[in-house]
Amino acid sequence: MAKLEQTTEGTCETDYTYRVDNTNLICGCCAPGFFKEADCQETNKSAKCKACSDGEFSLYHNQATRCHPCTISCTDRNSQLVENCTTRSDSHCQCNDGYYMKYRSAVESYCDLHSKCLPGFYVQKLGTATDDTLCVSCPTGTFQDQNNLELQCKNCSTCSTPSAETQACTAQTDTECGNKLTPQSEREKDTSDPGVIVGIVAGVVVVVVAIIVTVVMCHRRGCLPQSQEKRHEEDELQDVTVANGQLISDQGNQQGFTNGQTYTLIVPNVEDTPVKESSSSRRELVERGWMDLSLFLQKNLPIRDWKFIIRELFLSVGKTADHVIEEHEANHQRNVREQIYCCLITFSQRTDMCSFDLQKLVDILSNHEHTELATSIQNDERFTVLFPNMSSENSDTEFSDVSRNQ
Repeated sequence: MAKLEQTTEGTCETDYTYRVDNTNLICGCCAPGFFKEADCQETNKSAKCKACSDGEFSLYHNQATRCHPCTISCTDRNSQLVENCTTRSDSHCQCNDGYYMKYRSAVESYCDLHSKCLPGFYVQKLGTATDDTLCVSCPTGTFQDQNNLELQCKNCSTCSTPSAETQACTAQTDTECGNKLTPQSEREKDTSDPGVIVGIVAGVVVVVVAIIVTVVMCHRRGCLPQSQEKRHEEDELQDVTVANGQLISDQGNQQGFTNGQTYTLIVPNVEDTPVKESSSSRRELVERGWMDLSLFLQKNLPIRDWKFIIRELFLSVGKTADHVIEEHEANHQRNVREQIYCCLITFSQRTDMCSFDLQKLVDILSNHEHTELATSIQNDERFTVLFPNMSSENSDTEFSDVSRNQ
């Protein structure tokens, strides 16, 4: 599949004739499935033709002196053989489900994965073996905030009142509301009669008091299992002073203690305890940070240099951006800002963003007289997660602080 052998060697003109070299003889061409064994001996007569052998073919009316060998198998691992070779046509390979034939040039192709639609777009036509997914913009009143293969966009939310709306719905983001009153909260408001509330609270208090009295009585009479009794004793200790990160011990005959038994309680400082971020949450933070950065650069990246900066960004990870730029220029003609956004999103889809260092983009901007924009990116807390070194330093600092406190 890598090469499409569209050989035209010895192909005849549209009237299926050819002129014999260095003569005035006009001979008729051989039909598809045949090749020329010898020229004609009289003008306007057919050349002497011979049928192609098994494993060979000829596509066109021709004057070729040989047929072409058939393709034995599909070379692309994401394709499969769907038609065998005949004397009139070569073997035909077709891309597997989920892939389509993409052309590098007029005679070279490969099977590429169907594209997902970018935020702000939805699927108008699913991809086939020959065509990629066809995406169109979300209509007014709808949005799509993720890469997707959805056949329609999501409906925009509506605030309880027009004045509650803080940000209008766009093709890429939903409506944002201030103090939004949902239908559920409206029902709760309608049923919040003071008498009903007082009754509910009183009932809850009675149940809680009954449970406490029962637990205390059972504790004093020794009717609780040892493990459960110990938990309740620890819950009821009132004379033990707890300090974050401190070890506290006490003994005696106070209520809730077993005579002569010592209790120790270690209460960790929850606020200072380092929380190790999981890889999944780290990836979500990086994806959200890159989405924010893409929207930021969509508005602020200089128009005159945007293609150069995008190319440098792709080169920083060993990739080329020319075909990406061409694709989004074709999809979003007359909207350069949308082309910038789409190129940045495509970069994130083709790069391991968890290992990408945003300092590369900052250096690109700084080296090409966009220092102010580079500084804005460095100082914006939304993008800190895209600087692996800065994120690592913050984590180490937090852990060191905990160690010193302990």
